[in-house]
Amino acid sequence: MKEFRNFKLRRQIAFLIGIAIVLIVMISFLSYINLYYTMKKKAKDYTTSSINQLEDNLRIIKKDIKNVGNLIAYNRVVQEFLTYDEPLYKVRLNNFIENMFNYIASLNDSIIDIAIIKKKGSLSSFFLHIDYHDYMKLEEQYKITSKDFTKPMFVTDMENGRDHLFYIMPIFNIYDSSYVENKIGTIIIYFNINDIRSLIKKLAISDKTFFGITDQNDRIITSNLEEEEGNLFEKYGYYIGSEDRMPIIQKKYISDLNWNVISIIPTKEVTKELSFFRLLILIIGLIMVVLLLAIGFVINRNITSPISTMVDSINKIGDEHLKQYITTPIAEEVKGIKHQIDLDLEGEIGFIAKNINRMLYKIETITQENIKSQKNLYEMKLHKKQAQISALQSQINPHFLYNTLECMRSIGYVYQVEEIIDISTAMAEIFRYSIKGANFVNISDEIEIIEEYLKIMNIRFRGKFVIDLEIEEELLDRKMPKMILQPIVENAIYHGLESKEGRGKLTIEGISTQENIIFKIKDNGIGIAADELKVLKDYLKGEFEDDIHTSQNRSIGMLNINRRIKLFLGDKYGLEVDSEKGVGTEVIIRLPS
Repeated sequence: MKEFRNFKLRRQIAFLIGIAIVLIVMISFLSYINLYYTMKKKAKDYTTSSINQLEDNLRIIKKDIKNVGNLIAYNRVVQEFLTYDEPLYKVRLNNFIENMFNYIASLNDSIIDIAIIKKKGSLSSFFLHIDYHDYMKLEEQYKITSKDFTKPMFVTDMENGRDHLFYIMPIFNIYDSSYVENKIGTIIIYFNINDIRSLIKKLAISDKTFFGITDQNDRIITSNLEEEEGNLFEKYGYYIGSEDRMPIIQKKYISDLNWNVISIIPTKEVTKELSFFRLLILIIGLIMVVLLLAIGFVINRNITSPISTMVDSINKIGDEHLKQYITTPIAEEVKGIKHQIDLDLEGEIGFIAKNINRMLYKIETITQENIKSQKNLYEMKLHKKQAQISALQSQINPHFLYNTLECMRSIGYVYQVEEIIDISTAMAEIFRYSIKGANFVNISDEIEIIEEYLKIMNIRFRGKFVIDLEIEEELLDRKMPKMILQPIVENAIYHGLESKEGRGKLTIEGISTQENIIFKIKDNGIGIAADELKVLKDYLKGEFEDDIHTSQNRSIGMLNINRRIKLFLGDKYGLEVDSEKGVGTEVIIRLPS
């Protein structure tokens, strides 16, 4: 890898393009092979499914015929027809049996004829399709009237139609146990499998493939092809025996019928569908190779060669005599710069070269500016030290103010002025509470500060409003940010109740829910105008990032409290405000429980 990285860019690109071409050829070949085997597998899977479907249909037909045979053989009327010899009675039975057979044949279209052979060998064919010749041939071949013929069997009628079958079943006496010989006759059901032939034609992949049924001697019973007579190996041996073509052959034996279901798909039928894809893969491969070569040519012409030129120029940076050959549009701008790139190029590489020269110019400019910045930084450190000293000095002022309030309270005691004593004491408590370091306090502490503040307001306004303070006792020991409630109460008094004509009411309520602590501060003062209220709500929701500008300090104080709550507790907590001009204002403070 290290040696490859040491190659020149042109050689690296040529090497990568060569590898890409080889990969394209390999991928194209592997894609074709994979497609071939995929199609071959799909053909096998389809054939397997078709054979199973055909087998299921044959078994259904076989089952239906067997059920018909059992229905007839063990019918009481048929049993009496075979055991009784009285002529008139047999005529009546014959009419009943004929009607029964007609009904059975009407329910099953595949049944051509039904015949009954009595014990003595007389044949009764009810639809006249089974003649004496058929009976004698079956008797000669399978001894169907003998005592030894005790099991039902299916026989193919190779003379009258290879898709016609005989179902031969012995009949035993089941109603008269005193009958000496239990076998009383034989039934022959002659039926066809035309539905199977139609299904085979539908399931065959094409007319060039063989899909059909053969008997145990490989004689074709039925198939998807028109010419069906003869031995399978004689007619289609070139499919089976040709090793170079390797056809797809699948075979399944159906023991009940002594048949074979066979599918033969020549290889050319599989590859025939691939000819288009083979050509498509070849064309795509050639197009990609041509595109890669074209890309390589473009890269070499527009990137590799200019970069090589730039590298050569960079190697010459520092030679003073090259300054006179600068040809960039900013030659005047970079005049006097020690390090320059001498290139006359357009496009991205030319743009890079020109901007490198600009960068070299700016580097020297920035160097000079850095000297000035170092000086400014030193001055800023001095200012910071001075600010720290001023901050230490400002810490003295709260103590001075607190001592002043204590002095005022002492004067009140001397002159027995209760208002001065109460106001100075309450202000001292509020001031001491506001400057203590903790950011979170008990809710009980926050309520005490409100009460101290309301003492001052009662002295000032002399019963101008009624105060209703309702805080759930379980909230008193919980924590909340400091100085949240007092500014809201102050807003309610100064911006709501002070300008109200008549007596006002201020309600402060604290409740706890499962998730939140909620404080409601409500007044029946002058309220807030609708347009100002809308702006205030938008700022509380955070829809504006800049500070709100109003003619009143109410909004600024509420915004600051809202920001503090969100900074301490999260964005889902804070203030909500609702108001109506001339009716009053309600502020809801939502904190975590």
